[in-house]
Amino acid sequence: MTCVVLGASGSLGTQLLTAIREVGEHAIGVSRGPRPESVGQVEWITVDDYENFDPSGLDWTRAFIAFGSFLQSPIVDAAESDIVEQIRANLTSQILVVRRLLGSVQSTADTRRDIVLVGSTSSYTGFGGSSVYCASKFGLRGFVEAMNSEWSSTNVRFWLASMGSMDNEMGRRVPNVVQSHLLSPLEVARDIVRTVVRETTAFQPEIVIRRRWIP
Repeated sequence: MTCVVLGASGSLGTQLLTAIREVGEHAIGVSRGPRPESVGQVEWITVDDYENFDPSGLDWTRAFIAFGSFLQSPIVDAAESDIVEQIRANLTSQILVVRRLLGSVQSTADTRRDIVLVGSTSSYTGFGGSSVYCASKFGLRGFVEAMNSEWSSTNVRFWLASMGSMDNEMGRRVPNVVQSHLLSPLEVARDIVRTVVRETTAFQPEIVIRRRWIP
């Protein structure tokens, strides 16, 4: 199986590459940045913009879309350009990437393929101070549900992996969160990959991983 990770140089993306290789599947990293040394000699594709990623010629079976950005600001203080860019970075670009991925496989829709979009617990709960980010993640949830309906007669499956704050740069910017209570990106990646690669008729399209601190 060939797995493509878009956003592969981010904290979750790098760990998705690790988790994919742990289950014995081939991993390809796609990023706007150079390959981090921590990922090893994984196959790497550099793009100027994820919306321009061309999957044709790649016999991919699973795609993990793990890029995005986080804007924390009351809506009245956010610049209009930042609002537009947040929606593009967290929703519009993902939809366009999925469109490109599907365009490369429509003639082989009977082949088992998985497209995994990374959401957040903000896909389910609106948090004050991050309204645009939440709106984008709510949008991803609706998109995944609609795509599973649209492609229900094929063997292409769509997933939304939503997690609480992780121990990374973004998670450490969340107010009033103790770093030791944050989720491990590697544990999150392993949970996502192990759920997606199961060979079973059971389908859990929404993978939710919340934080629960154990004192």
